[in-house]
Order: sequence, then C-alpha cells, then structure tokens
Amino acid sequence: MYVLPNFRGQGIARALLQSAIDWCRLQGCSAVAVTVARKGEVRYGLSQFYARFGFRQTDRISLVLRFDGAVMNRAQLAIASSQ
Repeated sequence: MYVLPNFRGQGIARALLQSAIDWCRLQGCSAVAVTVARKGEVRYGLSQFYARFGFRQTDRISLVLRFDGAVMNRAQLAIASSQ
C-alpha cells in the first residue's frame, strides 16, 4: 500500500488498511500478513502504524522470488501458479 505524499495525513492509509482487514474477515481469512520494507520502517516507522491495527512481529523470515525484476506478492504468486 502506498499513499502519495500530497495525500498523506488524511487518514487514507488507515481507511485502506481497515477496509482490507474487514474484507479479509468477510472472506473467512484466518490472518492477514504485511511486509514492511526496511526503507519504509526507517523513514516512516511503518511497524508502529500496523501495530495500531493489532499486527505483531513474528519470527518468520520473508523471502521473495522475483520475475522480470518485479516483486510478486502472495496473491499474485498464487494466481500465477494456478494458471
């Protein structure tokens, strides 16, 4: 999720995240996971933002497989592997 600088501070990120969490609950998901890039943590303290929604750090290590230089998220990977 990314909010353009001109639109920050208006609650857009909070609204987007809450909508995503609500949607996941309605779909019967048992959990929601986010990945915070090191740069986002250093610049914006994103783990604190997510902690306000109940997210907690885990001991898991996140690994990414890149195709054509782009990072694929889990949903994209699931779609790509089912085709």
